[in-house]
Amino acid sequence: MNGNVLEHELAPIPLTITGFSTERLSGQTCSVMSGTLTQEQLLSAAGRVERVRNLQGEIFYCSQTRYGGFGEVTASNARGRTSGFKTEVSGCPANWPVVTSNGFVAYRVSN
Repeated sequence: MNGNVLEHELAPIPLTITGFSTERLSGQTCSVMSGTLTQEQLLSAAGRVERVRNLQGEIFYCSQTRYGGFGEVTASNARGRTSGFKTEVSGCPANWPVVTSNGFVAYRVSN
């Protein structure tokens, strides 16, 4: 993400990319990658560690105040690497499908 502080907060995760698009939101260009996590251990928004298979969703980046991607998280009940979906969506339209219909949102964790 071009040297932004944000790249230190997010971590690479094996995502099979199935699509890429760009959208304009409030004057910003947002890059959106659709893909599938074939097998990963994620922390759910409810605080449970879950192993997921073939989970589809989108990661996106508009700016340091509008993004969604995976980062490593610490969970006391986890064995091995565990990730959570980190988002910052202030200023995004409430009905933006990348946020409202995204399969990864169930694994949203606080930043």
